[in-house]
Amino acid sequence: MHNRDTLTETERLLLMAAAVHELGQVTDLSRANTNRVVDQVLRWRGLSTEEIRSGWLEQEYGSVHAEVCDALIRMTHQTHRVGPGRAPERPGVPLFEGGGNWGVPGEPDRPACLPYYNSCRLTSEGERIARELLERHPEFCRNVEAGAEPDSHSR
Repeated sequence: MHNRDTLTETERLLLMAAAVHELGQVTDLSRANTNRVVDQVLRWRGLSTEEIRSGWLEQEYGSVHAEVCDALIRMTHQTHRVGPGRAPERPGVPLFEGGGNWGVPGEPDRPACLPYYNSCRLTSEGERIARELLERHPEFCRNVEAGAEPDSHSR
């Protein structure tokens, strides 16, 4: 069982970003673009639109981009058309479900694709935790896609 207090800051931001973009468990996974979630977290972490864009254009994207993507990959249960899919690396109940290429853990030559090309949505447990986090931190709801970072004293 996940406790919202055992999540890292990045994991909490990912959950809240998916929730404010309404990527819940009933969202059509084929339309739940991962990039919206990752870019929202990058904005909340203080990156400008230009810094986010240029980070994705670099051959090896920036360390902040990589940290956010890696955290999401660890939290995501990858679905497959046939079979059970790949379980998340993070212990416990999956908090995200993902479609597309999420890479192969432990095989650096088989990485996940960029977030533009895969999809994710919250699981029921991920949605529950995200709602709790947003209740505790409503400032994140007001700063969606505005490029504004939430008040740092309220984290």
